[in-house]
Parts: sequence; C-alpha cells; structure tokens
Amino acid sequence: MAKNTLKFPFFTADFSFPLPQEELVLATGGRSPRQEWLLKLVQDRRLWCIDHGLDYCYAANLLPERLIGDGDSAHTEAWNWAREQKVKIDQFPPEKDYTDTQLALHMAAKENASVILTGPFGGRLDHAFSTAFSFAYSPLQGLLIDDKEALIFIKDYQSVSLDFLVQPKVLSLLAFTEEAHCVNINNVKWPLINKDLKQGFPYSVSNEVKENPVHISVKNGILGVYICWDFI
Repeated sequence: MAKNTLKFPFFTADFSFPLPQEELVLATGGRSPRQEWLLKLVQDRRLWCIDHGLDYCYAANLLPERLIGDGDSAHTEAWNWAREQKVKIDQFPPEKDYTDTQLALHMAAKENASVILTGPFGGRLDHAFSTAFSFAYSPLQGLLIDDKEALIFIKDYQSVSLDFLVQPKVLSLLAFTEEAHCVNINNVKWPLINKDLKQGFPYSVSNEVKENPVHISVKNGILGVYICWDFI
C-alpha cells in the first residue's frame, strides 16, 4: 500500500504523492528543539546528526546511526560519546565548499527515505536561508521542523492537506521559485484561489487556520508552506 502521510506531535500532513516507507530524521545545529518534543519526533524513525545537532541528541540520550560534519561546533564530550558508541562518522575539513547540512542532505538523498530535518531554525540567517533553499531544490521529500516552526515544500501539480492537533499561530505561503503559479489554500481566514505568488513580493504571510484540514496546492513552481506555533 502506498504511503503519503507524515505524522508529527502537532499535526499530520497528507501529501498528494507517494512517500518512501522509511523516515529519516536529520538533527542539524540551529535552535535546539525541546527534549520532550524531540523524543516524540525521533520515536520509530532513523536518526542522523549533523555536527552541533549531536549536542541536543546527546543530552536526550538519542544515539544516531550516523554523524556528519566537520566537528567545529559539536561539544567534544558529545563527539567522543559518538566515537565510543561506534557511530558511523563522516568527518569533513572545516574549510570546504558546502555546509555540513548540505552534505548531509546529499547523503540522505541516496537513502530512499522521507527526510525530516530538525534544528534548522534560529541562530544565523545565512544558514537558515542556505538550508531552506538547499532542501527546496533537492529531490528530497519531507520537511524542516522543530517544536516552534515548520516548513513544507510542494512542487509542480502537488498538494498537501494539514490536520492540526495544536493550532498554529500563523500559516504563510512563500514562493521558492521566481513565481509559484495557481496557488490554492482553503479553511483559512484569507483563502486563495488560483493565485500567482512572486518570490520578490511575498505578501501571503500571517494567515490564520480556521478549521481542519487545510488544503494547499500549486500548479507550477516550488511553494513553501510555513507554519509557526510559537513566536520567538
């Protein structure tokens, strides 16, 4: 039976296209999610850590199957713990062309798994920007998420239906290509019907969810569906 649903502590996402059966969590080094939320996220899913993402997994006693990075931001204690536990480590020099997260996304693309990237928000804007666009333009299926924010991507002729267990504060739509054509969203305060959204003038922000499920679709382009539960 084809799978098209991803379940999270705060909501469920039903996609219009089939997803891989396996689910892989990548813990990267932005803002650390709350430990209780992280434990629920990782349950029954594979786990890789990306450099500083190892620190909050170490604090939660979550042992990854793989560690990726240059080791310039993870604590030495956590890195030594991973070595002692025989975690597979892909270590790179600090001076390189790609970020640790970009390298991990490239590796994850070979795994035939839905990729759930946690810890991508907070901290440096340049890293968040790089991570979001790298994910959007990759062949990966999945999303960026922590206990405060999420970013889902849908592309040409795709749609997603969101069923919220915890009501978000805002839901925004962002074009990750120059334009996202024929965008639709319902069950929100300001619905859209066949609207073209421009990357250079992102006005479709701070919408409010009215009822479940919220259905979003795009005809052409890459559309980011941003969800926020807690303002920082």
